[in-house]
Amino acid sequence: MKLQDTFSSSKTTVGVSNSKTRIFLCGPTVYDYCHIGHARIFIIFDVLSRFLKSKNVKVRTVVNVTDIDPKLYEGGDLGNCSSISKIYFDEFLKDLANLGINDSVIYCRTSDYARIIIALIKKLLHEKKAYSVNGNIYLDVSKIRSFGQLSHLKKEEMNEMRYDIDSNKRDPRDMILWNTTDYYGLTYHDEMLGNGVPSFHIQDTAVAMNHFNGAYEIHGGGKDLVYPHHELQMALLQILTKRKKSVSHWMHIGFVLVDGKKMSKSYKNTVYLRHLSKIYDVNVLRIYLLSRHYHQSIEFKLKELPKYQKLNEILAGTLFDFSSSDQESGKDSRIVNQFKSYLADDLDTPNALELLMETAKNDNKKNDVRKMVEILGLRY
Repeated sequence: MKLQDTFSSSKTTVGVSNSKTRIFLCGPTVYDYCHIGHARIFIIFDVLSRFLKSKNVKVRTVVNVTDIDPKLYEGGDLGNCSSISKIYFDEFLKDLANLGINDSVIYCRTSDYARIIIALIKKLLHEKKAYSVNGNIYLDVSKIRSFGQLSHLKKEEMNEMRYDIDSNKRDPRDMILWNTTDYYGLTYHDEMLGNGVPSFHIQDTAVAMNHFNGAYEIHGGGKDLVYPHHELQMALLQILTKRKKSVSHWMHIGFVLVDGKKMSKSYKNTVYLRHLSKIYDVNVLRIYLLSRHYHQSIEFKLKELPKYQKLNEILAGTLFDFSSSDQESGKDSRIVNQFKSYLADDLDTPNALELLMETAKNDNKKNDVRKMVEILGLRY
């Protein structure tokens, strides 16, 4: 299978280690309900996982869920904020279950990895890859030759994209790892580091180090994470694992837009999954989101969904009287092989979906239809 790799800007073969593929996926910050932008990312990676499993590849997916963040802790005390994050985390899991996301995925709240985070920061300080300024700790990117290669940004461009503004930093590109300045409603204490909170860059890295020892096949998320977040994660993983390429493949998903803007709570243009699923079957949302290639951004328009509702009804009608006893054993048919070849070519879901709908018109191809809908995660 080949997927577009952000680092190389080309389609590359997805690595398989001992018939296994490890996927790390950057999840949401749990201060709100799951919206369609989140849903798209999880649906895409769910289909990727189902496809790989159909090729007898064992898949292990770890999703970090950020629950240490100023958005979450602003204006609240620790007890209330912890309760809020737990509530939204539980609701997030319910939304994904409703989407039919594979239940073997491991979801990790980053607050559970605080001790690991602190140990990693100390290691970076010890190796002089990080430094302290006014109590805050920054990663020293000047010592990382590959910094900027994931986002394909020049040093001057990154200098202009200022984050963590501090005139005392050694380099404008240096990113904060431990914040002792800002109050989130939550503080971790360490005798060496002082009272502070970790940035979400090192939070995700700690989860990846804990579960995969920092080396795995696929790292994914939305396109907005390429810089600075994934650029920093790639750098951190390279340092901590002593590998030039600790992640084999970087995969990024296009935005879901509303009126030309990325769907986001800050823009007040979110369409929540739980609200939409009261109007349309979740199969409709899957078909709609899979009808565009994952590279592309989607301009969400509610008026387009009835078209995909009709496609859903066609598939439901085709499989109405299909039972597990009707399934044929043996090799895949020519049609199913063609379907899989589309997915093997950079997860080409639009062409795969078109073939599925064409096949659904033939009553003699129900077994083929069943195999295809299972890979796409459609439930009938």
